[in-house]
Amino acid sequence: MKKIGTLEILEEIETLIDQGKKIPFTHNVTINMDRMLELLDQIRENFPQELSQAKWVLQEKRRLLDEAQQEADRIIQSANAKAQAMLQENEIMRRAEEKAREVYQRAVEEARTLKRDAEAYAEAILAKLEANIEKMLTTVKASRSQLRSSIAQASQVPATQTTKTNSTS
Repeated sequence: MKKIGTLEILEEIETLIDQGKKIPFTHNVTINMDRMLELLDQIRENFPQELSQAKWVLQEKRRLLDEAQQEADRIIQSANAKAQAMLQENEIMRRAEEKAREVYQRAVEEARTLKRDAEAYAEAILAKLEANIEKMLTTVKASRSQLRSSIAQASQVPATQTTKTNSTS
């Protein structure tokens, strides 16, 4: 006897029923009982094997779904880790930029302070220099004035002495 699948057996049973003799005034038919019993035995024989195959298919389906879920979880975890790293990187960049702005502001303030202090120092030095130059100018003016006076007296002394010398002669 040739082994056939359960679906083929069911189709043969259906054919047996369709080809069976109809009993008038009923929905009943007469069929070859030996052939029907033989087909039912084949179904019983196929049933454990096909049930095992169905169980294996279900197990394989579950295994593949589990693997797919694990892969999806791994991808999500990896994406979350990358997103977290990017957020941390972004936070580091934000803090670095903030720190750079603070350092720049301090440098600008220090530069302003240094410039202001340098200008004040230069102003003080120039004021002292001006005062010293004014003193020196006053001294120079006084010295020139004394020199002119001295020159004027010296020019007048010889004329008087010359007159005195001329009268004695």
